[in-house]
Amino acid sequence: MEEDINFLSHYYDIIIITGVRLEKELTFFKEKFNAILMKIERNANNNLTEKEKNDITETDVNNFNNFDYIIQNNDTLENLKEKVENILEEIK
Repeated sequence: MEEDINFLSHYYDIIIITGVRLEKELTFFKEKFNAILMKIERNANNNLTEKEKNDITETDVNNFNNFDYIIQNNDTLENLKEKVENILEEIK
């Protein structure tokens, strides 16, 4: 992944990486690329089993406090897009 990011950085000002679920991954991106970290939270039932809810990939970032932005996603998809676009405009 590091090689991909280095390559893409020659062509794009902003690279979005989704699905990061572990604190060590967040720390890697922050330290290696000075990444801006954004967390999207939702207060909806995700239909996970108790075992799945307690998996490290669901809980590891719960106490991570180094996000640059936290977005509440409890509204429409259009509202979420607007929030993300506003942040992207801010960081350009």
